[in-house]
Amino acid sequence: MENKDVFNITWEGIDIEIVCYEPAYMKSHRKIYGCAMFHIEVRSLRPERAPLPITESGYRSIFITEPELAKQGGSLKYVTSYIDEEAKSKKWKNCREDSRQFNLF
Repeated sequence: MENKDVFNITWEGIDIEIVCYEPAYMKSHRKIYGCAMFHIEVRSLRPERAPLPITESGYRSIFITEPELAKQGGSLKYVTSYIDEEAKSKKWKNCREDSRQFNLF
């Protein structure tokens, strides 16, 4: 059985689900490297598949080691910080601007 944490947040009007698993199939990672490997799934729920600064498709799969996840403050803090940081990028700002304007090309 997998251990998982589920968080639901709203970011800039987009409902997002964050699921953090310690996958059963990754138990060998702990045995070999001495720490767990976590799998985090991020998906936009409403609007469904809405682009986010970390994914154009509305879905992102992230693998991260237990020490790195702890250093980042846990899965919720890690993902929200990641989204907020990527939202500062020129690429995301252009994407948001394009979605607000009618674009012929």
